[in-house]
Amino acid sequence: MADPLSLSDFFDTFRATVDSRFYLPGVRQHSRTGSGEVLSSVLGHQLWRGEVTAYVRGRRAVAALQAQIEELDRAGDPFLIHPFPCGNAHDPDGSIIAGHNPEIAAVSSDRIRLRNLPSGYRFQRGDFLSFAYGSNPVRYALHRVMDLTSTGLGSGMRVSPRPRPGVAIGAPVTLYKPVCKAIIEPGSIQWPDYGSVVAGTISFRFIQTLGR
Repeated sequence: MADPLSLSDFFDTFRATVDSRFYLPGVRQHSRTGSGEVLSSVLGHQLWRGEVTAYVRGRRAVAALQAQIEELDRAGDPFLIHPFPCGNAHDPDGSIIAGHNPEIAAVSSDRIRLRNLPSGYRFQRGDFLSFAYGSNPVRYALHRVMDLTSTGLGSGMRVSPRPRPGVAIGAPVTLYKPVCKAIIEPGSIQWPDYGSVVAGTISFRFIQTLGR
């Protein structure tokens, strides 16, 4: 699989929304015993999914974006994408974290602790963070904060999904426009009506990928 298109090469080139279906589905299978007990087993990694709606003005701009989306869809090539809003609840425009270089200080089975944060920097449940880990391929981890911790210090923040093997202490962390690597879900693209388009919309569903 090719290297993912950067935000500046694709997702940030048009006005977009990621709708409320940006979510992390469960990957459990349930079975029931004869005595009525329900057994649950995990089938694999949790992967982010969602839907993008791109707003484009003018027929030429719509046609150009359509060509790019068709190419990504045909080849199954990946791109970087971020959830909305772009920043966390106490720093929505990223102005507080600007000029700082947060990184991972510690990681456990379900928690991440950060360092190099501005004094008093706060998180709340629902905020996002991301970082790269591993090599060949480089993987992109996107996590949602689950604990209502006041800072990234102390015991750290409980996150979902759980950190995967390969996370390195000292890895740079992105708090404004945190990303994951995704591909277009086949058959999900909705095209605009070219007969009347002045400001058109193109939408597609995506799924995170951890592979090459």
